[in-house]
Amino acid sequence: MPPSSLLALLDANFNRAREAARVLEDQARFLLHDPALSKKWQLLRRSVGTLEARLGPLSRSRHVAADPGARDQAAPARNPNEIAAANARRLQEALRSLEEHLKAVRPPIAREAARLRFDAYEAQQAALHGPARRLAGVRLMALLTEALCRRPWLETARRLVKGGVDAIQLREKALGDREFLKRARALRKIAPVLILNDRVGLVPLCDADGVHVGEDDLSIADARALIGPARILGVTVHSSRDPVAGADYVSAGPVFVSLQKPGLKPAGLESVRRAVKRGMPFFAIGGITEKNLQQVIRAGATRVAVGTALAAADDPERAARMMASRLRQAGNR
Repeated sequence: MPPSSLLALLDANFNRAREAARVLEDQARFLLHDPALSKKWQLLRRSVGTLEARLGPLSRSRHVAADPGARDQAAPARNPNEIAAANARRLQEALRSLEEHLKAVRPPIAREAARLRFDAYEAQQAALHGPARRLAGVRLMALLTEALCRRPWLETARRLVKGGVDAIQLREKALGDREFLKRARALRKIAPVLILNDRVGLVPLCDADGVHVGEDDLSIADARALIGPARILGVTVHSSRDPVAGADYVSAGPVFVSLQKPGLKPAGLESVRRAVKRGMPFFAIGGITEKNLQQVIRAGATRVAVGTALAAADDPERAARMMASRLRQAGNR
């Protein structure tokens, strides 16, 4: 059995590792709504516990009163991203300490600690670059269709981004793939997040962040198989019974009469309230303007997808700035 001082060190680092993994698991589950990432952190946390159990009851060696570092306070994190980064570092550092100090006394457990440290690094990369993290900062998505634009479509896009649009979804139903791809590549240079509407096969060719599929497009499973796990997948739903497993976000609406789809009966603000109850990220969509945006926010939306009110605005930059500002305020409540 290792000396009691070493047992106390191991106990402290196992505690740090488990606690950090729990924080990251909760973030993935409740803030990012990412079940796959949450499962990664959960499995890692449980693996740490299993590893600790192989050493016996370490808590008997715990002497908080005699520990000079027991009451050290870390610098406070200011937002969820900083909390995630701090706890990922804490987890990796604790596992490294376990690895180094167990090498001489329990080499097999030291090797397991090393493996878990690399698993933690991979999970952190998934958290930083996965679809949930990229989607987390998106509040205002512009639906870009040339026919709606009062200015040249690319100039309109630039003005929208300058005004605060977080994502652009390229919607051009009538364009051939070659011209669509040309436009998508131009937008890739300016859009913070680029989503393609329907054209799943073009996503990797322009390095788009994701794709949005409708009811008559590919299934969620087929679209995911084509774009992979690291890209954003959005899906249109009109009922709480529509399948959404495997999607990163859904659209809720049309909330009001849509000029792009005038024949589609609006679902009203109730569609927003239903989306809130569903418990996954969603964008309210359909006829949303600067004038009715506050109603949509009061119904529970913090994200909206807007076409005509942005693309057809006399001043797209101003329109985007006004809507983005209200959505930021709603998201910070």
